[in-house]
Amino acid sequence: MVTNEIGRVVTEATISSLQDLYDFNRGSLAADQVRKIVVMDLVVDLRHQKLIGNPAHGGQHTLELL
Repeated sequence: MVTNEIGRVVTEATISSLQDLYDFNRGSLAADQVRKIVVMDLVVDLRHQKLIGNPAHGGQHTLELL
């Protein structure tokens, strides 16, 4: 079996503040106040087992701060 060395990720990852989520669940923080970031357009380097910026976009990570 042959596997690709690099594969494109076609989904996005949303990373939220754990403390903000805890406060939201306790009712002391509104949903729109939870700090989070959306990370998009990444490539998986299977050989080194890490995410890298998309080479098609100059190797830059694309971030959307919410």
